[in-house]
Amino acid sequence: MMLERFGYEAVCAREGSEVTAAYAMARHLGIPFTVLLLDVNNRLGMGAEETMACLLDLDPNVKAIVCSADYHHPVMKHYSTYGFVAKLEKPFSRKDLIATIGQIKHLCD
Repeated sequence: MMLERFGYEAVCAREGSEVTAAYAMARHLGIPFTVLLLDVNNRLGMGAEETMACLLDLDPNVKAIVCSADYHHPVMKHYSTYGFVAKLEKPFSRKDLIATIGQIKHLCD
């Protein structure tokens, strides 16, 4: 809802395999996602690290933000090494989220 208030279309997924399936389908339909937001930890399935590896196999140019409250997690500390273009530390504000997405979109233009 937060993203939609700022004019973004958001698709939610419970875990990494749903993310990769939705990403692949959107690309196939010609309406690719601009930016993904992935949480480091996921108790339901693939977390951000494994999900990102799968996404990079699908699209080496995927743009994803990793987020977590665990600032010391290796993925958060070295996010670009894992293929992420940005990180957000929880709790983050709506302003921080929108600003980070705007920076990434600017890089894509």
